[in-house]
Order: sequence, then C-alpha cells, then structure tokens
Amino acid sequence: MLKMRVEWVEKTSGPQHAPLWTSSAYIQGSLYGSGHGNTRVAAREAAARQACMNLSESHQ
Repeated sequence: MLKMRVEWVEKTSGPQHAPLWTSSAYIQGSLYGSGHGNTRVAAREAAARQACMNLSESHQ
C-alpha cells in the first residue's frame, strides 16, 4: 500500500450564516483535487474524490 500525505487548503466565501467552502488537496506540493460544498466536510470529500480519480489515472 502506498501512503501519501495530503495537505489541505480550505477557504470560505459568502455570508457567515451560509458559507461556501472550497477545499484543495495537495500531494507532494501538487494539486490533485478541489471541491466545493456547504460544509467543510462536504468540500473535503469532493476534493478527496477528485484527488483519488486523478491519482488512479496517473498510475495506469
């Protein structure tokens, strides 16, 4: 099993009562995925999903 450390960059925008989260997943300094969501967890999950897809494509 290959272990990689993921670094997260997270930002919010919009009004304080209804923020839009943006998360970006970096592996070894390269952007592998980004996602948006109404919660921090949803944005991270979207970014992680995209990063997994990009990693699997790059290792085929």
